Amino acid sequence: MRCDRELALVIPGLFGLGADAQALPRLPALETLLARADRHPSPESLEGLLFSLFGAERAAGADWPVASVCRVGEGAAPDGRFWFRADPVHLSAARDRVYLAAVERLDLAEAAALAGEVAALYRDDGWQIETPHPLRWYLGFERPAAVTTTPLGAALGGDLESHWPKGEEALRWRGLLNELQMLLHQSGVNAAREARGDVPVNGLWLWGGGTLPELDRGAWSAVFSDDCLALGLGRLSGAAVAGLPVDFQKVLASETPRSLVVDTHLLDARAAADIERFAAHLAELEQRWFSALLPALRSGRLTTLHLYPGHGARLTLTRALSRRWWRRRRSLGRY
Repeated sequence: MRCDRELALVIPGLFGLGADAQALPRLPALETLLARADRHPSPESLEGLLFSLFGAERAAGADWPVASVCRVGEGAAPDGRFWFRADPVHLSAARDRVYLAAVERLDLAEAAALAGEVAALYRDDGWQIETPHPLRWYLGFERPAAVTTTPLGAALGGDLESHWPKGEEALRWRGLLNELQMLLHQSGVNAAREARGDVPVNGLWLWGGGTLPELDRGAWSAVFSDDCLALGLGRLSGAAVAGLPVDFQKVLASETPRSLVVDTHLLDARAAADIERFAAHLAELEQRWFSALLPALRSGRLTTLHLYPGHGARLTLTRALSRRWWRRRRSLGRY
């Protein structure tokens, strides 16, 4: 008896390259999947999509609780505290505006030293700071913060003034962020970084605040990803979790009825404006994933495929839909 096997592939950044997509090679397997699939709406943001796939709901006037879930995805034990992501950033002034940029290089020792200075200043306020990754920090509090924030990815390159926290406690948190900037500006760690030509870490970007959400237990049998949010959601929902597999056969071998795979490498390449890196990873996906999916659907080894390429789309393909040979392939740039 054939068992139903459902696979969801979340690959944000697959669409939306604009003119750059015209320089990409043809990708026959992916193009066939896209041409024959039915298209449906889905949440626009990656955070909103992932939470929705696990049945989570966001309270009005609140962030998606990215920080508390990502922290669990990094290996921390779940708790009841309110957590913010507090990612290290570089702030630069131009005329009368301040702009936000990512910090690309920061080792764990530097992160620990800078975080230690922040923790020392706010110890009496009950702040808890963790740095499981040099570029992903977490700030925990006993009581919730009555603000909404802008995800770091959406704020990068923008004017800081338009991305400050909003809400009932906005002025308080804006003041705290200014205090953090002054503290980090005076740090010896940043003096050493500037002396060797690295940009200083002169700010922390707070976003994704909240406590752990309620999730659908068993929403997915297995979650495969290197993304801390996807891994955290998987662990909290009771799924088996593992790193991003090399190819589709690894997922089939897991014998799980409902598998979710989240690959953010294309999104990372787009953020870095690295078209060569983007094209190389896309070629790997074509060879190791897309080329195997259509045969798996036709043979019944896979019952349903959902592809989430970002930009509010869900593309669904079944065995019957995969036979729509009259739907002509188009290059990725056409999407």
